[in-house]
Amino acid sequence: MRIAHVIEATAGGSARIAAELCRNQIKAGYDVTLVYSDVRADRFFLDAIGDIANLTKINIPMYRSLGLHDAKTLFHFWKFFRNTPKFDIIHSHSSKAGALTRLLKPFFPASKQVYSPHAFYTMAPKVSPLYGWVETALSYGCDAIITVSAFEKQHGIKILHINSKKLHVVPNGVELNWDYNRETARTLLDAKPDEYLIGFVGRLTLQKNYMRLLEVFNNLQSRFPHLRLVMLGDGELKAEIEKYIELKLLKEKVRIISGMDARTVMAGFDCLLCSSDYEGFPVIFLESLAAGVPIVTTPVGGSEEAVIPQKTGRVATDFSVQALSQAMQELLEQDSIDKQLMKLNCKDHARNFSIEIMTEATVAVYKSLLILS
Repeated sequence: MRIAHVIEATAGGSARIAAELCRNQIKAGYDVTLVYSDVRADRFFLDAIGDIANLTKINIPMYRSLGLHDAKTLFHFWKFFRNTPKFDIIHSHSSKAGALTRLLKPFFPASKQVYSPHAFYTMAPKVSPLYGWVETALSYGCDAIITVSAFEKQHGIKILHINSKKLHVVPNGVELNWDYNRETARTLLDAKPDEYLIGFVGRLTLQKNYMRLLEVFNNLQSRFPHLRLVMLGDGELKAEIEKYIELKLLKEKVRIISGMDARTVMAGFDCLLCSSDYEGFPVIFLESLAAGVPIVTTPVGGSEEAVIPQKTGRVATDFSVQALSQAMQELLEQDSIDKQLMKLNCKDHARNFSIEIMTEATVAVYKSLLILS
């Protein structure tokens, strides 16, 4: 089977998933090509794909914003696919690559098109209806859409009115054999033995709703003086967040660390706190479980799959600061025995989300399309 993966957003969870699919599909004996853009590529992604033996890599510049440059990108896509032996599967990831690739469907009808939104953009609050109309129209340009959670699939059916037969749920997967060492992680984070570290991991963007995150922490830190917040990530709102931290006099209790692979320090957290407005199924949830770190989150996509209430974490009843603060407080008030049991539950639950399981399920979707053709 010849497979082409196409991705523009070469940072964050979607990039990690695309890279791991390439790696594991090659291990399974498939011929795999990756079409990517180096415009927003971070070093973690470039290092990851650089380590994949026998992966054909094609760099075609893509831009997140809409503009005339998209016509140039589309032409380069068309030229590449026209001059390359037919791919059985063209699998695009995230909205920009997904839109550009699906527009080419009429020119390459022999290739089956698969699209992974990694969280439909229309899941964001107050998004323009135009995005929904575009997503619905583009759904006709692919043969299957892979959603990463039941929540995302239901959004596709109920909000975008996509044919349910076209939607397939394949949860994300992570490497379970990573060396999650708590002592090493705590040393790297310069954490004191009595500190309770709340971890946040993600791009510092509006989607992650840092204001909700910091207000929850501010609500709790006066009652739980041993709390500390570590924010791992970078993004356009970093300077704004730093100003807010200074304004609220939280500099001694909140740290922002950029350019670090979260897996190296994940085990040093006592919990992971997600304040996002929307998600498909964050990879960081699975890395948190694998490290034995419970999750407290807003009710986003992936929370139903990753969080078993009282066993692997807490899901807030709604998106309010009060609800998320309450969920976090319930975790803090658990006794030490329950906290230790929760760590074990997290590691046990993580086994349901391996990279191997994700890869096999993805390939099963491919094969179902090829059988029908």
